[in-house]
Amino acid sequence: MIAFSRNIGLSILNQGKRLWGGHSSLDELKGKTLLIVGAGRFGKEIASQSYAFGMRIKGVTRRAQPIRSLRSAVSVIAAARSTWPG
Repeated sequence: MIAFSRNIGLSILNQGKRLWGGHSSLDELKGKTLLIVGAGRFGKEIASQSYAFGMRIKGVTRRAQPIRSLRSAVSVIAAARSTWPG
């Protein structure tokens, strides 16, 4: 997500063409909305990381049903992390 928000792909292409500066756009992830399809272990981890960037999270199941408990699931992950060593 960070690479897309910073348009890193275009910067790499321009670097190969020796084009410098003024070609990349910087966009913030904060306040953006992310749709997560599925709330398995991977979806919950993505949601957890996205909350750290201040993003709004929407979740749906693979059958396009809203996931209302995604935020509470992420809270459980965050609580567990606070007890992990290191």
